[in-house]
Amino acid sequence: MRKLLVPIRSAFLCLAMSSAMFPLVSQVTSYAFDSSSNAASSSVSPEDLAVSAAVESFYNTYIKDQIPEDIPNWRFKREMVIIQYLVSHVDYAASRYHARTIQPIDYTAYGALIKQEAVCSGYARAFDLLAARCNLESAYISTQSHAWNQVKLDDGKWYHVDTTWEDPITREGLPNKKFGFGTLWNQHINLDDTAISIAQDRQAWSSEVVCDGVDYGSEAVGRFMRNEGIKY
Repeated sequence: MRKLLVPIRSAFLCLAMSSAMFPLVSQVTSYAFDSSSNAASSSVSPEDLAVSAAVESFYNTYIKDQIPEDIPNWRFKREMVIIQYLVSHVDYAASRYHARTIQPIDYTAYGALIKQEAVCSGYARAFDLLAARCNLESAYISTQSHAWNQVKLDDGKWYHVDTTWEDPITREGLPNKKFGFGTLWNQHINLDDTAISIAQDRQAWSSEVVCDGVDYGSEAVGRFMRNEGIKY
C-alpha cells in the first residue's frame, strides 16, 4: 500500500558526499564508455572495470537494439528504462540505514551497480553513468543532504529525476520490492525546478541549467506508463 512508503531518507544517511571524499567510480571516465577497448589501463581500478562492464551490459541488454536513436522520443524512452533498471536492481542500504553504518562504497556507482545497495549519491552517480552510455545529457545534483539528477530530453528541455525517492523503502525500513520493471511510483520523475524543491532535502542546489520542461513531465510519464503497461 502506498501509505507504507517512506521516500524521505535521513540527512545522516543520504548525505551527498563529495567525490574527493569517496572517489571510487564516482565520476564518468572515458574508459567506462570505450566499448572498443580490449585492454585496461593500469590506472583503471577493478571497481571501475566492473562498473564499465555493468554499464555496457545494461546498454546491450535494454537499449542498443530496443531503443535506437532514430525513433521518436528515444531519449525519454531510454530514460524510463534507466529509471526502471535502477529501481529494480538497486536497494537503498536499509540495514545500514538503521544501524547508522553507511560505508563509503554506498555513495558510489559501484555500490549501486555492482553491490546493488546504495544511498542517494550512489543512485545518482549510477544514473549519470547509464545516461551517458545511452547518449543522454545528464547532471549530478546535490545538496548537503541529498543527491539526484537532471536530464535533457527530446524537447531540448531539462528535467529533475530522483531515482532514490522513486525507490522507496517500507516503514519497517526494508527494501521495497514492489517497484521496478513494470511498476513505478511516478512521484519523482521529470519534475521542474518548483516541484523538485518542495522537499526540504532538495532545496538550495546549484545548477547551470533551468529545469522547466513540460512535454515529458509527470503527466506524460503517466501516459507512457499506461501505454506500456507499467503499473503505478
